[in-house]
Amino acid sequence: MKFLNPLLLFACIFCNTASTFCQAGKDTIYFDEDWSICEQPVAEYYRVGTINKDKNVFYKGDVKDYYINGRVEMEGHYSDNGDKNGEFIFYDREGNIIKKINYLDNEMNGKSYFYNSKGKGMVILDCTSSEDFTPFLIVNKNGDTLLKDGNGKFSVDTRDDLPGIFSPAEHYVIEGDIVNGKKEGEYKYFYVNGAKPACTEMYKDGKFIKTNWGGLIEKHPAHVLHILNISLNMIETFFHSNVVFGFGRDADQKVVDFLLNHTLPVINANSPSFYNNDSILFTIVQKVLQASVVNKDDSDEVIKIFLSNPLEVYYSCYVLKNAMHPVRDIHGDMAFTIGKDGGVLNSAYSATLTKKEISKINYYLSTISGMAASENNGEKTIANINLRLKTIIDTFSNGNISVMYLLYNADSTDLKRLDEVKEYNIGVDQEAIFPGGQEGWRMYLERNLNAMTPADNGAPFGNYTVTVSFSIDENGIISDVRALNDPGYGTAQEAVRVIMHMPRWIPATRKGKNVPYHERQNITFRVTEQ
Repeated sequence: MKFLNPLLLFACIFCNTASTFCQAGKDTIYFDEDWSICEQPVAEYYRVGTINKDKNVFYKGDVKDYYINGRVEMEGHYSDNGDKNGEFIFYDREGNIIKKINYLDNEMNGKSYFYNSKGKGMVILDCTSSEDFTPFLIVNKNGDTLLKDGNGKFSVDTRDDLPGIFSPAEHYVIEGDIVNGKKEGEYKYFYVNGAKPACTEMYKDGKFIKTNWGGLIEKHPAHVLHILNISLNMIETFFHSNVVFGFGRDADQKVVDFLLNHTLPVINANSPSFYNNDSILFTIVQKVLQASVVNKDDSDEVIKIFLSNPLEVYYSCYVLKNAMHPVRDIHGDMAFTIGKDGGVLNSAYSATLTKKEISKINYYLSTISGMAASENNGEKTIANINLRLKTIIDTFSNGNISVMYLLYNADSTDLKRLDEVKEYNIGVDQEAIFPGGQEGWRMYLERNLNAMTPADNGAPFGNYTVTVSFSIDENGIISDVRALNDPGYGTAQEAVRVIMHMPRWIPATRKGKNVPYHERQNITFRVTEQ
């Protein structure tokens, strides 16, 4: 079952307190683009259903999720104790079915169907859970049928050929043989561009025999892939990361007050001086734009890089040459007039933003408190803060696109420093390479990574993947090493440590000269019975 955070346990008795949360006797909750609880003015989705409010809080009965334009996004059914049961059907914004997932007692069970934008079946997975499944149909991105009616040999890239089914971090090439709907023989998982399989599972007539992790034999399946249902996971846990609520215990309490009493949330800037106000403005603009500047499904790599004010790089990525969605060139100026009381009196935009984006920014501005007024000889005055948006786009030799979105304070940014940041994003002819390539990288990890870190810290069985970003200068020296996520149990610290102690890389080059380069590596820790 999926229950509300204990801090929010009694927060959902809101149908009698806020008319915006009621529809025909059912509860209606709004969500932003991240499926985080939010207010209607910044919502992208909403759910209509019934919430159990007695002791534990969860959804029950029929539910429907909608895009903000009123089109259905998902429809399904929860049992009286909060378990998903039966068929959950998902739709795109045009009303086309994109997938059908069958559940039994809250776990995937039976065949799950995935369709392309034209309604053609592309993938069928016969599931006993979200991590235990057998392919029944696979049609790759070129329209080639690799597996049909549970028979055939196949080799697929989980990101390119099966987009949106698995986590982007679980990027493998899978090779296998299915006979009469059952796995047969070797089932191989390769890291992309890897010469040797990361692991191999063995099956006989559909029955699992063993897993080989580079010579380490295990008696249970690898389970390296997990079928994603992000929106359901977010909704069912009453997820909230919206900038208005913030984070931590204070954020939990804001959500409680919002749902119980419809108390309007407030963004507290806590600015010590006028010259620190741009920080909260950066946060708001970043929040609004990060969901729309690049479609994540088209991006091979997404990196958020935060530099100290007054310059903030808020979005950087590599876009595949065959991307279906064009890269947006966002540029221009924004001016915010701060009053004597620290509130935003006015905003003006001469930037390539949509009306919807401007509306969202203005909504967030209306909820700010705690900004500092400008002072002149000890007297508070009205003053402007001017922010500037800039997009840097460059094309690599392989046709992929490098794009960086910059947001900075036009009144005080060091333009020389801005030029240095740009230099890191200009396309290269040859990317930086670890000495020895993929094989050298694998050997380095084997010799230097403490793979027992999560187990030593009490982690349960499972995979723990840390994504680490770092810079490589013209001499191949590593710097600015940061973990972009933290699965816990000491994994992030160990991943950062092993990256920081790497040898020099072979630098990236452009036009025959060594140039700075940003890199990102995934490091996965596995905790098993052994």
